[in-house]
Amino acid sequence: MLGEMNGHLEINSLFKSPYFIANLQTSPIIYNQLPIGQLSLKANYDQNANVVHLDSKIEDGNKQITLAGTYNIKEENDKINLKASLQNTDLILFQPFLKSLVSNLHGKANAELEIKGDINKPKISGNASFNDATFVINYLKTPYHLTDKVILVSNGIFLKNLKILDPKNNEAIVNGMVDLNQLSDPNIDIKIKANNFLALNTTLKDNDLYYGTAYASGDFNFKGLTSAINIDIKAKSEDNTIINIPFNSAMTITDNDFIYFVSPDSLNSSKQIKRKSFNGITMNMDLSLSPNAEMNLYTSLGGVSGRGTGNITMNITSLGDFGMFGDYIISSGKFNFKAQDYLNKIFDLKEGGTIRWAGKPAEANINLTAVYQQRTSLSPLYNAAGQTDNPQRILAQADMNLKGLLSQPEIKFDLNFPQDPYVKDELQGYLSDVNNINQQALSLIVRRSFTPGSQTDFGKEVNNTLLSAGTEIAFNQLNNIIAESLNINFFDINIKSLNDASASLRLFNDRLILTGGITDNRSNQLTDLNVFSDRVSTDAEALFYLRKDGRLLLRGSNRLNTRNFLINPNSEDYVSAIGLVYRQEFNSFSEFLKRMFPFGKKKKETP
Repeated sequence: MLGEMNGHLEINSLFKSPYFIANLQTSPIIYNQLPIGQLSLKANYDQNANVVHLDSKIEDGNKQITLAGTYNIKEENDKINLKASLQNTDLILFQPFLKSLVSNLHGKANAELEIKGDINKPKISGNASFNDATFVINYLKTPYHLTDKVILVSNGIFLKNLKILDPKNNEAIVNGMVDLNQLSDPNIDIKIKANNFLALNTTLKDNDLYYGTAYASGDFNFKGLTSAINIDIKAKSEDNTIINIPFNSAMTITDNDFIYFVSPDSLNSSKQIKRKSFNGITMNMDLSLSPNAEMNLYTSLGGVSGRGTGNITMNITSLGDFGMFGDYIISSGKFNFKAQDYLNKIFDLKEGGTIRWAGKPAEANINLTAVYQQRTSLSPLYNAAGQTDNPQRILAQADMNLKGLLSQPEIKFDLNFPQDPYVKDELQGYLSDVNNINQQALSLIVRRSFTPGSQTDFGKEVNNTLLSAGTEIAFNQLNNIIAESLNINFFDINIKSLNDASASLRLFNDRLILTGGITDNRSNQLTDLNVFSDRVSTDAEALFYLRKDGRLLLRGSNRLNTRNFLINPNSEDYVSAIGLVYRQEFNSFSEFLKRMFPFGKKKKETP
């Protein structure tokens, strides 16, 4: 506090017949680096009543704080009887008293208060109103806005249907009380009912157990001393939720993370964040997750990013022990498969995959199927199987099944041809061998094409695959540069050889997928690609997902027809097609009919 004081002060016969009078003024006072106005103080001693009459005022334009009343010298309990008035007072004045709870306190306050009782433990009652008050909850780092009233009774702040707003003007209703009898450690009992409300806005520096930005609807209860508070949350996730749950510092955070895990293998990282104690704070969160929120977790094979449904419980003790329980069912998502610095492939997650927690977050049990699709020539696959050459270029799919512990899942591969299932039937004998499936699936993933080699040539094929992986790195970097330049989510171009090239483009958050390819069928040898040759075939396909879950899509294509046995197999006959595709999983035909035609089921009216 800075300022100068002038005035008149007179004290006589302090121990016999005391006489006291004061009339003081100050220059503009600086408090907490804020000009608060000029102080005027008048006081005198009433010998008959043994009380000191006090009348003080701090004034700065339309901002004013007044304090008037009496101080009883002889009374032991009821020494003070004061009335305080605040008019357009800057809330930042109270920041030093609330620093353990809130920060960045701004706005104006008006209040009419009575202060009575012992000077060391005064009783404060009255009412206060806040105008454009803004503050940040320290523990949550959430900024809020408030224009409302509160009631003070016997050192208790009572909150009744108090409305607070987040930065997006979403509203929460607060009820409860704050006991100020122990100002250094207030006791609170607050219940908050929120709707799509900002509930978390922290960084890794603030909390290394979980952090991020979270919007939620539900009930938030805070009870106990601020030094040992218990937080109980029952809520459902809303849009724009970004929560990260790290296990160590060996992780990279992206802008669209929901829950982010790191495998225990990275615990060997030399840069570790020292885990903080919660200093008495305990928390129990029952979260209902819906597809509007995204979950990201890391395995030793790469990152899983999915949307789905589930009920997850998180428990955090005052010592920082973290437990996680519940099931999460994937409805859609991506698996970013990485192998050291050689591979970086994006798989689609099949609907219905599960993640189950029963304690330690890193020991989650997963059952996921990741799908990698690539339009490629069947010639190498048919040659490897010893079948008649089939130059058709179709959509091939490598399935990667991940089961077991999140940190070290078991992996199984499979091959499918979703638009041309006859291929698997024709090559049933060859593909019944697990080694053949693994070899061809790996080749499709790494090289984007099948390999003509047999198992006896496996060593040679591994070398070819590794060489292709080096080329793949260059194409990945090129694709990333093009995608960033065009401001799109995904761009993929690949030239397998001088007679085989393909490209893929995804737009509108992967709702629109465009693919195309060019293949020179004149020879299996490397030749200059002549797009205008009669033996050069092209294909194109466009997919638009009408529903986010992928069940209904619009498909259009233009492909070479190589499966029509009524025409010359060497002819260049193209087939153009457009249609709607609907997908629905069912265990029986009756279940399918019920899902397609839900007769007799009426929607319940919303009360």
